[in-house]
Amino acid sequence: MSKRYLMHRIGHDYNVAKKLLDKGYLSTGFSGEGLKLFEAAVARDKEKYYVICDEIYMGQEWWAGKKVKHRQPYRFLTLNVGDIVVTPLWNGKFSILEVLGAPEKIIDFDISVLGAGNGQLYIKDGFLLDGDRQVDLGFVIPVKAVASKSDISRADYADSHLTSRMKFQQTNIYMDDIKDSIDGVIAAKEPLNFYNTAVESMSGEFLKVIRDELNPDKFEKLVKWFMDKQGFKARIAANERGKKDNADADIVADNELLKLVIQIQAKHHKGITDDWAVEQISRYGEQKSLDNDNTYIQWVISTADDYSEEAKNKSIEKNVRLIDGPTFARMLIDAGVDNINDAF
Repeated sequence: MSKRYLMHRIGHDYNVAKKLLDKGYLSTGFSGEGLKLFEAAVARDKEKYYVICDEIYMGQEWWAGKKVKHRQPYRFLTLNVGDIVVTPLWNGKFSILEVLGAPEKIIDFDISVLGAGNGQLYIKDGFLLDGDRQVDLGFVIPVKAVASKSDISRADYADSHLTSRMKFQQTNIYMDDIKDSIDGVIAAKEPLNFYNTAVESMSGEFLKVIRDELNPDKFEKLVKWFMDKQGFKARIAANERGKKDNADADIVADNELLKLVIQIQAKHHKGITDDWAVEQISRYGEQKSLDNDNTYIQWVISTADDYSEEAKNKSIEKNVRLIDGPTFARMLIDAGVDNINDAF
């Protein structure tokens, strides 16, 4: 049987339900007469289950006409080992749980597993009691947090699909249709980062505009604008005299305070940029980096998706930094593009 995904709330008698959950037991209501639902549900006998439902609850206002309530204990009692349960908690948190065993009636539950610290909880006359108060919890099932996803922040981990679904107020609902969102939380090594996600989403379209709307000359101007924005004094060096042996830089950016000069070869390319750009800028660096008071660095910035293996190997040999199109698009977004038209 395939793994099922369910959202299940523990809002009913929350304090006790949370205490049980912290000890590894998910719970639901339907105590007292509701215990009669157990055998038919675990046997998957829906016809008998609904007959018993009517025998117990027919005529009660909270039950009548609300078919969704009829299915809630059935969903809980038909959970299988390995099923995944998302449990919304108070204070904007939630847990993702894996079912470890079969459900059981609260009257069959060994309350001692909760430890001495829960001495106020005990079973008597077919009910769970908290001190003198009868607690309306009828069934429990053993669970464990999946991949340490216990009491985690909705804001930090849940995407829009999961966040929306957790707003449903009914006790439980199947969520197989958004299992990818749940599996994403399980697999997450760290919280969602809205900024990184947004930048990643925008950078692809931004790069497409740069490729489609700019020509090589305008791309050089864009690189110059970016370097100026970073505190450098940049100039277009494409027509600079005194270069030989195909040495070339398109932009030279000088930060006098830092005594740092970045020499840049800019390539308005699609696909792959080859090693010629590395050769051009490294030769330029050899010819133009003559001032011992400054530190000189060589970059290649390309709108291409990647560099050839030859370019990557040569960049290591020549100590040239390679910046591809997706990376440069993110760098521009990070810098802020509110006055980008000033570049042209």
